[in-house]
Amino acid sequence: AGFGLARYVYSGKSSNGANVTAKTCSSDVVPSVLSSAPTVVEIPETLKVIEHAGNVGNNDPKLSIATVEVKKATGEPLQIPLYDQYVYIKSGTMKVFVGSDDATKRPVGRENDAPFVLTATSGQVLCLPKGHLYHKTFPGPCEIIPICLPAFSPDLAGNVA
Repeated sequence: AGFGLARYVYSGKSSNGANVTAKTCSSDVVPSVLSSAPTVVEIPETLKVIEHAGNVGNNDPKLSIATVEVKKATGEPLQIPLYDQYVYIKSGTMKVFVGSDDATKRPVGRENDAPFVLTATSGQVLCLPKGHLYHKTFPGPCEIIPICLPAFSPDLAGNVA
């Protein structure tokens, strides 16, 4: 069972209703420490996502940095994201199925790409460029730190029905 992106909070409030203080990082602001990190997804006994910076974390659309704690095996919906993503595997394993055996499900321009699987373990980083078909899975408990450029949002996630 995967988690739906509809569970993400993109209203400027954390999952407990607290307001999120906006503080983007750019040359026209004073250097600062971001202390508010709202939980944007929490599925009891399965996973928790905390966005430290990004659209929810500090209203910055340029990039997002999150911590994801996976408590048991799960996966995300098929996606063709419109953002580049790096994923640091802090502990455990993440498996990403890239492409599809079904050529009709492959993104435009990637119809001839052969499908393959990436497996990353503790201490490794996945590089997941935008525009590919991904099925991200977690075979067991793990902790990851995804970084998205631009910041994650449901509109850019590219969920495939």
